[in-house]
Amino acid sequence: MGTASSSSSNNNSKSVVVVDVREFRSQLPCALFSRGLEVVPKTLEVADYILTPDICVERKSLSDLFSSFQSGRLYTQVRMSASARRDTDSHLRTSLVVRLRPCAKAGRRPSC
Repeated sequence: MGTASSSSSNNNSKSVVVVDVREFRSQLPCALFSRGLEVVPKTLEVADYILTPDICVERKSLSDLFSSFQSGRLYTQVRMSASARRDTDSHLRTSLVVRLRPCAKAGRRPSC
């Protein structure tokens, strides 16, 4: 699993967010980059975004959340997240973010 970090020892370094490559269909990776974060694309097995080595985020639309409940995929994703760090003493904390409506008006995409 990839890691992300924010260096507090060097004020000039950017915060890093590892982003699953499938998330680049959305506007969020571009928005993070345009706000000064370093965005690292990677195929992730667990989560959509890794913020720190111990914190990841799974992002879903409301319809995807319902579909994930019905298919059992959400339970599988939670189980994978829970077992992802069993080889160390730390536990991977996962947040589920549900997008209730589109982030921007249709047809408008932020430029990177």
